[in-house]
Amino acid sequence: MPGMNGIELLEQLITLGKHFPVIITTGHGDQALKLKAEALGATFLEKPFRPVHLKGAITAVLEQGPRQTTAT
Repeated sequence: MPGMNGIELLEQLITLGKHFPVIITTGHGDQALKLKAEALGATFLEKPFRPVHLKGAITAVLEQGPRQTTAT
């Protein structure tokens, strides 16, 4: 995304009070990014992934309901 990454977008959504299930996918992730995404309440999925992994992530976030953030 030009001008903003997924974590920055998620932080802005949280600031705006928008809380819904989020899955962050990336081909350039690392442990720090994964921990940041999870602290913001997102599910993290690194590319390449198999369809079954995406299906599992979708099922998991829908079962969790609205995000609960631990980061400030």
